[in-house]
Amino acid sequence: MSFFKKLQEKRNEERIRKSERMQGFTMQAELSATIVRVQLLESGSEKTRFLVEYADGSRKEEEAENSSVRFAELTQYLG
Repeated sequence: MSFFKKLQEKRNEERIRKSERMQGFTMQAELSATIVRVQLLESGSEKTRFLVEYADGSRKEEEAENSSVRFAELTQYLG
């Protein structure tokens, strides 16, 4: 096999591995961005605190202004 052909194959294998890593990263990012549950912690006249649980098992406290888009998104998950 020629040197050029070996080099092409090696580059192709590297591209495939890189693509697989990126796909795995994208899937993990999507999983960590998927909200599973939202719990109301504290409600005020201007701001509200939530406990947000994501599909990857992580939890995060978030504070949102009551007139914000994020507040509207999080309240959709309240049960």
